[in-house]
Amino acid sequence: MRGISRASILSLVALQVATAIGCSFGSNGVPDILRGVTAAGGHWGACPRDVAAQGSPLAVSPEFDARLASRFPPGSSEKRLTSALDQMGFKSIGSCEEDRTVRISRYDKRGSGLVDVTAVVYWQADSEGTIRWTKGFVAYTSL
Repeated sequence: MRGISRASILSLVALQVATAIGCSFGSNGVPDILRGVTAAGGHWGACPRDVAAQGSPLAVSPEFDARLASRFPPGSSEKRLTSALDQMGFKSIGSCEEDRTVRISRYDKRGSGLVDVTAVVYWQADSEGTIRWTKGFVAYTSL
């Protein structure tokens, strides 16, 4: 394999293993909304970004993001979203410093096998508690 470093190959293999293991979490106690979701590369987070950073894509998990949009579409109740996230083990970690209407909740599963899981939900709600949008991010960390 000319032109590809050993480190690049090892990084790719590690990412594939982590994703494959992450996709089989069904019996390891992660919430249903996270089962089988993949991680993506790009900018992590949905807080407003400066102009220079806006060109890079968001690292949203396609499956997690779609499930959030389906279960909690624009126009639905923020209370319903926060209650559901609480029941799934997500913890509120506040809001974006740049825009307090964008809120954040995080889920961590550590020490339960070969892969740790971090999932973060960002959403924006208006003053009436109505969701405008949601974004879901997932990261897998392997040993």
